[in-house]
Amino acid sequence: MGGVADNNWTFVDLGAANSFNLNENGDQFFVMQGGTWSDPAGTHNASYSGRIIYGFNSRTTWVANGTTQQSNLHPSVTCISQEPSGSTSDYFAYTGLLTTASQPEWIARLQNTSNWTAYAECEAYNDNNVIPATITINNSAVNATWEGDVNNNWFNCQNWNQNIVPTANVNVTIPSGTPNVAVISSAAAFASDFNGIAYAAGLTLSGGTLRLEGNRDNRLDVNRNLVINSGSLDMNDGVANTPDGTLRLVGNWTNNSGTAAFDEGEGLVTFIGSAAQTITTSGSEETFHDVSIDKLYQDSLILADDVQIGARFSPSGPYGSLEFLCGGTVLTGSNELYLLNPDPTAAIVGYEAVNTVDGVYDNDRYVNGILAREVSANGTYVFPVGDAVEAYNPVTLVKTGGATGKVSAQFLSGAIGGIAVDEILPDGTCSASGIVNSVSYSQMAGEGWWSFSGPAVEYDIYLHHNADNAIVYPSATSEYRSLKAPGGSGGCTSLALPCYSGWTDNALLGDVCSVGAWFNIPGLGYTGFSDFAPGGGLTPLPVEWVSFDAQNAGAQVQVSWTTATEINSDYFTVERSADGLNFQKLLKIQAAGNSLGLRQYQALDDQPLIGISYYRLRQADLDGSESLTPIVAVQRGQTASSTAAVWPNPTSGLLQWSGNVSRNGVYTVSVMNLTGVEVLRQTLDLEAGVQSFGLDISAFPQGSYLLRVQGADEVRTSRVVKQ
Repeated sequence: MGGVADNNWTFVDLGAANSFNLNENGDQFFVMQGGTWSDPAGTHNASYSGRIIYGFNSRTTWVANGTTQQSNLHPSVTCISQEPSGSTSDYFAYTGLLTTASQPEWIARLQNTSNWTAYAECEAYNDNNVIPATITINNSAVNATWEGDVNNNWFNCQNWNQNIVPTANVNVTIPSGTPNVAVISSAAAFASDFNGIAYAAGLTLSGGTLRLEGNRDNRLDVNRNLVINSGSLDMNDGVANTPDGTLRLVGNWTNNSGTAAFDEGEGLVTFIGSAAQTITTSGSEETFHDVSIDKLYQDSLILADDVQIGARFSPSGPYGSLEFLCGGTVLTGSNELYLLNPDPTAAIVGYEAVNTVDGVYDNDRYVNGILAREVSANGTYVFPVGDAVEAYNPVTLVKTGGATGKVSAQFLSGAIGGIAVDEILPDGTCSASGIVNSVSYSQMAGEGWWSFSGPAVEYDIYLHHNADNAIVYPSATSEYRSLKAPGGSGGCTSLALPCYSGWTDNALLGDVCSVGAWFNIPGLGYTGFSDFAPGGGLTPLPVEWVSFDAQNAGAQVQVSWTTATEINSDYFTVERSADGLNFQKLLKIQAAGNSLGLRQYQALDDQPLIGISYYRLRQADLDGSESLTPIVAVQRGQTASSTAAVWPNPTSGLLQWSGNVSRNGVYTVSVMNLTGVEVLRQTLDLEAGVQSFGLDISAFPQGSYLLRVQGADEVRTSRVVKQ
């Protein structure tokens, strides 16, 4: 061997004119990198502290016999050395294939003794030494098969079919019938050459056993799919309360051999793929101890079968958990993700925190589908759930007592509908919240609901809507309520079913005094599970009206009204108008303040107007807010000749008016709704006597209206109803 060193090598003059010659009858040499030599006094006792890269032997065996020509093979190059067989020679030439191959294939070629030929003299050697100056090595993936001929050490190259420990682009197969099972240990010999990490492109268990146990430092990175066809993946060292190995998987998890083929022990499996990954167990339920999800934003881990996380090795051992690291969601479909850890906070961590302020989320790190949790001790259990339509909509369950066991939750998008009637839920004065409650929940929120199942747990619940959802039935005072469907599974298993009438809320199903904002909607004091959705539409009503009317009473007009409930009501003002547009205050009547029963009021107008008068009530709350009743009309002092007829009444469109007009002139025809808003105005030239005309009100909304025909000194007013 001779030549000049390049920038990557150092060359030491051995005293032979910059040449290196093997001694007669063959010799041995090593290629080394870094380190230092130690050469104490004596012979045959030098040592080297650096890295041995390659060993070459032109003698028959690697044996140290006390001469300068023979040494034992260094253990680190057992699989990276050349030892041609046959007679000892100074002239060995490689005569094997020279075609492009991968690194493992080239090493296998060099170690194959049949690829080397010994020559007796230099001339023959030179004639047959045809190795080119450059050989081509590609990076194509190859397959490595575990043979286990030497021991159980994954990092020992002699245990592999190509005499090389698999790298990240090498597919690995663990077959049956090997002398030793494969064991990954970061403390094993040669493990430090790989930073203690075992690698595989894809991993297939075909009858053999792979053990990944002992501690978290024992790690296997699989860059493609993991398939268990037969054999076993063992992450259980049999010692309780000690973590086992770490498996990091980029591809899919497929267990075709059943749950017994995977022993989770106290190991950790991390799903790290940058695309969707799937867990498939051929219909059985796969069980893990610790699982972490370290994926990109909104990438999915898909459950093709049921999955359990948090199993413990022994009754006294620790439970595992599910942890979201960087990103990713779990997509269960019709399957279930069941967290066995009963700890309220430790069972699942790293999910997107609940936002009760404005409901703004990244819509990442949650379970899209069915999430089940083991609910045992009293405490706060968050279910970070959502779906593909409305994204992240978590729900919080606060266990206060009752039964223990498995509780499952799922968010389902879609409209619920409305309650059958405007259900009034009186409960007196709620001293704890300061709210006097008589709430009419007339509508259900339209973005979706939460479906629960489980034992008779006693609990409070808080619904957390996503800000991206439209608030279909907003409440000005933020008083929404978590309403619970009666029965075991609610009534909304299909959006096509009319489930509205089953949604109720009363003292038996919860504390009606608990109300809250859209992003933290409470429901307190429940037992047992069904479906939940927010109720809204009407906030606590200051006054619920039964009737309002005005009638002639001799020389006076009597105004009367009845209320069913009053909440913080201050007073009523009777207002009167001559034209239905401009109202003046007439009388002030003190209100009851708070009342849950029928209350009747009346007031007298001692100086009523001649002709048509219009009356309404203005109701004022203690907080200064006000509301108005519809308008009613009273006619006084007109003769029969001044009356008018309107037909058909009610009408769906066309309307006829007929009346006695006192003089020729221009008359104004107007239509008002009962809040006093003018919705139609036109003018007509009419002659004295009986006149008639038609109106088309088909475009008007259904309801009651006032039709007024007004001249210079006369007014005709009629009430009409649009169907």
